[in-house]
Amino acid sequence: MVTRSIDILLVICVKDRDSRGNLVRVTTSVNQSSLLESWGVSSLEIREVSSLEIAHDTIQSHFCMHPESAVILLSDSLLYEDDDWLPEWRSTSACKELNAKFANSVLLQVAIDKLGQPINDVALVLTPDFQAQQWKQGFQILCQRIRYYLKPKKAEIPPKCEMRAIETQSELRDALRLRYDVYQIMGYLPNNGVSPRGLDLTWCDLLSNHFGAFVRDNNGAEKLVGTARLIMNRYSNDLYKKHALSIARTNQSLKSQLDQQRSEMAQFQLPIFQTLPINDHMRRCADSRFAWAELSRVVVHPEYRGANYASQLLEAVMDFAESFPIEVVLLECLHFHESLYAKFGFSSLGLQGPPMGVGRTMIGMQWQNTRILSNSSGR
Repeated sequence: MVTRSIDILLVICVKDRDSRGNLVRVTTSVNQSSLLESWGVSSLEIREVSSLEIAHDTIQSHFCMHPESAVILLSDSLLYEDDDWLPEWRSTSACKELNAKFANSVLLQVAIDKLGQPINDVALVLTPDFQAQQWKQGFQILCQRIRYYLKPKKAEIPPKCEMRAIETQSELRDALRLRYDVYQIMGYLPNNGVSPRGLDLTWCDLLSNHFGAFVRDNNGAEKLVGTARLIMNRYSNDLYKKHALSIARTNQSLKSQLDQQRSEMAQFQLPIFQTLPINDHMRRCADSRFAWAELSRVVVHPEYRGANYASQLLEAVMDFAESFPIEVVLLECLHFHESLYAKFGFSSLGLQGPPMGVGRTMIGMQWQNTRILSNSSGR
C-alpha cells in the first residue's frame, strides 16, 4: 500500500529567554535527513516567533499555501496553573482558540510546563528541561499521529476486502489489538496508553456489535485490517459479550479494567451521554421501543489506508443499523472527520466535548433511521 510522506512546519514560541536557545537547539536536532526519512517526513521547516499572535498568523499563512501539510506549535504559553482548591494545569484561552480556528487542519500543539502531565487537546506536554532524546521520541509519535490525521494517498490497486460481522473470539482479539495499536499513536488510550496485553478492551465491547474489514494474504488466509463497533443500548449480541469476557479472564488487569469501567458508566446507556448535555436524546432513547446505538472505534490499519476501506466498512455498519432496525446512531469524532460521516447521513448535533479517556475535544453527530421516522409520523 502507499505510505504517505508528510511536510511539517514546526513553530517555536518560547517566552523564557534563557530556555529559548536550548529549546531551539534541541528541536533542531531532529532535522536530520536520515531521521526524517525513517519517520516518513519529506520536509521539516522550523520557524521561531516571539508571540502566539505571530504564531497564529504564521500558521494561517502556512495552511493557506500548504493545506495538506501539518503544523506543530511548541510553546510555553499554552498552559496556565490554576491555583484554586486543587491546583492543576489547564489550557489557556489562546490554546483553545488555536484549536478551534484550525479544527479542520492538522495542527498539533506541544506545551511546556513543570509537571509534564497530559492535558486535553494538547498533543504532547514536556517539562522545561527536556532533552534531545525526549524530543526525538515525542516527535516520532507526533509524526505517526500526523500521518493518521492526514488524508491518505489513494492506492492504485487495493487488495479486495470483505466487510462483515466479526465472528470468532480470535477475530475480536485481532480487532482489539488493531484498535490498541492505532489509538496508542493517536493518544486516545487512558492510563498513558498502558493496556494489559496490548488490547483496547472496554466495557462497551460487551454491549456492541463488532465489524471487520478482511483481506487475504498470499497464502489465502484472512487478515483483519479494519474494524468498527456499534454500542447498543439494548438487544446486544450475547456472542460478543461471551467473547469479550473470555478475553478479559485471561488477565486480571483486563478484568479489573472492565469492572472499573462498568461502575463508572453504569448510569449511561451510551458513552456519548456521559460527554454531551443531550438530555432530550436521553429521554427519546429511554422511551423508544427501538434500539439506539453509538458508532465508535472506526480504525483502519495504517498500511491499508487509502484503499477506501473505512467508507466500505461504514457502509456495512450502517446497512446493519438500518435493517436491525436501529432508530438513531450517535457518534463523536474530530472536526476534520465530520465530512466523512456526513456522507453516510450523519448530521452535527451542534455540541462538543472531551470523551472519557480520549483527551481530545470531539463533536457529536447523529444518524436517524428515516424508515422508522416515516412510519412513526404516518401513524
